[in-house]
Amino acid sequence: MKSLDKELAAATERAESALPARLKRMARIVDEAEAIEEESAEDAGALMFTARLLTQVSLPHSMRKGNEYSRRSGRFQMHVLSPSAIGLPFGHYPRLLLTWITT
Repeated sequence: MKSLDKELAAATERAESALPARLKRMARIVDEAEAIEEESAEDAGALMFTARLLTQVSLPHSMRKGNEYSRRSGRFQMHVLSPSAIGLPFGHYPRLLLTWITT
């Protein structure tokens, strides 16, 4: 049985050494994703909460003209005002930053 395990390990090593670097990176990413899925967010210390308002409405996805942005969803309303020299925040980074700040 040990010789079969050694042969299998050697065959795996030969196959992995023949793979291009890109496929090796992809395999490593898949392995890491599987490891992340196996561990709960609470055990990993990655459990976070977000404000109810931000699940209903958020900052704009794309650039808006003007310096005022309003969003309404049911009873929730969000109004953002900014100096005209700076402009409104938009895109995924400001949205992620706002979510991170409120967790």
